[in-house]
Order: sequence, then structure tokens, then C-alpha cells
Amino acid sequence: MLVSTLQWGLLPVADRRAVALIVFPAFIVQAIVGIFAIGARDSIAATPMLSFATTWLVDSRGHEVLPVGRLGAARQATHGTLAVELRDIERAPGVRRTL
Repeated sequence: MLVSTLQWGLLPVADRRAVALIVFPAFIVQAIVGIFAIGARDSIAATPMLSFATTWLVDSRGHEVLPVGRLGAARQATHGTLAVELRDIERAPGVRRTL
């Protein structure tokens, strides 16, 4: 809830460091549990624990971080303008030329 209130803007941006320090132990514990789960070959426990651990680590960065690096057209789609996204849309898969 604390991280959500920070993201919604209900807490001042100056409190970002304090929230990160509060969340840091959760990151450590979940990362350790995830690593032990991998060692025990328990993928069902390892996947959410490591996913949550990286989520905590990303909320402390202070800006949005995509889990996959995007290059070329994919980067333009996420960081470009609407005109960039709509360019060549008539040749996109699933768009009919005529009805």
C-alpha cells in the first residue's frame, strides 16, 4: 500500500527514498527465497518470488523501467508520438484493404 500511495502521488516525491528503504528488506527476503527455490527446483515458488523481488527493485528506481530493452520500431512505439505509431498502419497485419 505504501508503494501504491507513492505511485498515485498521495505521498510527496521527497519520501521516495524512505519508501525504498522500507521496501528493501522485502526485496532481499524475496530474492533469497527465489534463489533457494531455484536450487530446490521449485519453479512454481521461484517465479513469483523473483518476479516480486525485481518489482520491488524497479519501484525504488524512481522512474518506469520496462523489463525488456526495446530497440528500433518497438522503442519508437513506446517513446514516439501518435504519428509514429500510426505510420504504415494500412499495411499492418489484420488490416483489410477492402471489405
